[in-house]
Amino acid sequence: MIYIDSAYPATDSIIETEQRTNQMNNLLRIISDLQVSCSYDYLQTLPHVQKYLMSVRYIEELQKFVEDDNYTLSLRIEPGNSSPRLVSSKEDLGGSRESSFSDELSSTVESASGAASSYECSSLSSITIEGPLRRKTVMKEGKKPTLSSWKRYWIVLSGSTLIYFGSKALRANERRHYKSRPCKKISLTGWIVVLPDDPEHPNIFQLNDPDKGNVYKFQTGSRFSAIIWHKHLAEACSCPEAKRTHVIPVFSKMAFNKSMELYKLLGVQHVVIYNTSCGPDLEKLLQHYKREGILEIVPWPIDQFLNPSPGWNFTVHGGDLHYYGQLVTLNECIYRHMYQTEYIFLNDIDEIVMPYKYTNLQLLMEDLQSNNKDVGVFRIENHIFPKTKFEDNHRFRRPEWGNIPGINIMEHIYREPDRKNIYNPTKMIINPRMVMQTSVHSTLKHSGNVYLVPFDVCRLVT
Repeated sequence: MIYIDSAYPATDSIIETEQRTNQMNNLLRIISDLQVSCSYDYLQTLPHVQKYLMSVRYIEELQKFVEDDNYTLSLRIEPGNSSPRLVSSKEDLGGSRESSFSDELSSTVESASGAASSYECSSLSSITIEGPLRRKTVMKEGKKPTLSSWKRYWIVLSGSTLIYFGSKALRANERRHYKSRPCKKISLTGWIVVLPDDPEHPNIFQLNDPDKGNVYKFQTGSRFSAIIWHKHLAEACSCPEAKRTHVIPVFSKMAFNKSMELYKLLGVQHVVIYNTSCGPDLEKLLQHYKREGILEIVPWPIDQFLNPSPGWNFTVHGGDLHYYGQLVTLNECIYRHMYQTEYIFLNDIDEIVMPYKYTNLQLLMEDLQSNNKDVGVFRIENHIFPKTKFEDNHRFRRPEWGNIPGINIMEHIYREPDRKNIYNPTKMIINPRMVMQTSVHSTLKHSGNVYLVPFDVCRLVT
């Protein structure tokens, strides 16, 4: 399969080439015949062998042997000075792969502003840095590829654009070993560059595209080269033409006001807000509820000290803290109020716990706890009320609210149908003295049991 993949590479098209299709079909036919005609019951499965065959290392080593054969064949077919003179050694086929990579990828070049290379690329006005790199796809559109191998490119950074030049040889370490025409150009607008602190792979850095869910690893010749590339790529991702504002989730004045009033009707006695930033109108509303005594505001300017991730997937979004530091605030809230309150509801400000059989949350919790004395975590399913579907009579479409920005939640009374085969995420009401560590939708360390509140007793309205 690797020989076929090397001779007839896969394309992005749904329809593969005829040669590749025929070769793959022939191979699959042989495998099918072997499966039907033979019995392998007598063979003993060895776990360590299975682990090795499934490992990335085995696949990469097999790929390397195939590349060596193809390279030798290419020298026989296309002799001459145009091909690089490279000598194979035992080290090439052995375990010291990182050192051989480093020798081949050592010619990183930093260019002065305004300089341009002599190869064909008329759109480049200036080059920041260029050199040979290996690239490997870690995630494609949020999914891990079935098989991913390292590919060689001569890569040029110009402004906020990354330009790739494919290699003409299997072991290419100089500019002349790469094609003169670029094979792809990528704008770094909104991208994130990460330099992992990994002693085993010091020459690796990573580029993430949060919008498309793509993650790529790049291998340089040394740790110093990786640091240089990271520095310039970080500047490119944050330069004016590539500047992207990550908006921290905020809530309109109308939505916040309605949520607070509903909390009060449901008997909530204390609300805690971790405030990263807000506009002047919302700030006035926060101060109003603070003066009422129901609201506690915890200043949370975390973005002034760290780089919070703008998304939940670290490999895609990077950052120093997961998703704006959400996990930190949840756990901090538990310990802050551990001995000040009987129950804590861990939620977003636009999520409302709606008891269907009780007039308020206090009566709900009294009944739930009396029937489940050993429970410290009550999980409540989340159900969406779409903002595209409105209440038929328009009773709550008040003209005096027309100029207030945000969603009027009272107009949206129809929820999505309950689908038994679809997982509905949950939020929790917890006894803070029985929880040691929590995540967003479930606890990580707790004492006592966990109880999923029945659908007809209570729901989480979003």
